[in-house]
Amino acid sequence: MGLDGVQQCASLATELCMSGVSCVAANQEFVCESQLKLELGCERAAGVNWAACAQVEPNTCSALFPAGALVLPDACLPPIQGIPLSDAQTKCYQLVDQLCTRSLECAGRAATSLDVQSCEDDVTTNLKDGIPCLLAASVGAGYAQCAAAIPTVPCVDLGAGGAGGSGAPMMQSPACASAITFAP
Repeated sequence: MGLDGVQQCASLATELCMSGVSCVAANQEFVCESQLKLELGCERAAGVNWAACAQVEPNTCSALFPAGALVLPDACLPPIQGIPLSDAQTKCYQLVDQLCTRSLECAGRAATSLDVQSCEDDVTTNLKDGIPCLLAASVGAGYAQCAAAIPTVPCVDLGAGGAGGSGAPMMQSPACASAITFAP
């Protein structure tokens, strides 16, 4: 009997993070593995077929970590995209969308769905200053207060301001500090 989707996902995370230790000096296998399992949503991968991803053997550092950050093979994207986001991840993206909408308004621009999506992509993939929604572990008691505060937040409190703001300063504000808990 083969591994189910949850086990296959966990196995993939373990394998990738073991490679990461030898490819990226600062990579810690346990931290990498727990974060990657959360980002991928392994606990929600029960019905996902990983066969095509399992066939890929990206065994070189230049293939897996071309710029020091993990890049998954294209064959792994369909199963990953088949895993639904957790409630915490979904709510985090909703807050980011609100921040992006407010940021676009502050920049004097209409908040079109394309602009909001572009801003969301920028904010959630900014490893240094962004909001890592894929690492959202739980929704906190302050979620409703944060969501209610965002539409009226002064533009200067959005950080860099405009559509390019990371939104991270707002998430650290008293109104949003307890909205989302992120995995370490």
